[in-house]
Amino acid sequence: LNNKGFEVEVAEDAINFRKIAFVEGAGNSTNSINYQLSTNNPNDGYYRLRQVDFDGKFTYSPIVFVEGMAGKVMVYPNPNSGVFSISVGKGKLDLPARLLNAQGKECSLTPEGGMFRVKESLPTGIYFLHTVVAGKATVTKVIIK
Repeated sequence: LNNKGFEVEVAEDAINFRKIAFVEGAGNSTNSINYQLSTNNPNDGYYRLRQVDFDGKFTYSPIVFVEGMAGKVMVYPNPNSGVFSISVGKGKLDLPARLLNAQGKECSLTPEGGMFRVKESLPTGIYFLHTVVAGKATVTKVIIK
């Protein structure tokens, strides 16, 4: 009832929130309504909604923590045929990156024009890419098809 909309707020410390977006509300409805918003925030952050009524009254949602993309390791395409890119957000990938099979045996990777190529022919399966970004070790699943 009386829903003007939702202010989306973010804070780095879960205390000092700032508004980053507003999503219009449906006013009055007896039906369940789903709302969504996509943001591109490379940093970790605490998020909350400030639900605002037309008369100015408001309530806050619980605060949730969302991990940002800075330093996050992503492999694409995934699944792939043994040729893939590694994206690390704003971080720097410390080489070498290591690809291991399920038994822990290392598979040879060759950097090739911004991509990585597995040197040998690998059976279809799940592999584990071991990387270090800004001093933090990460393991990412890679699916070879």
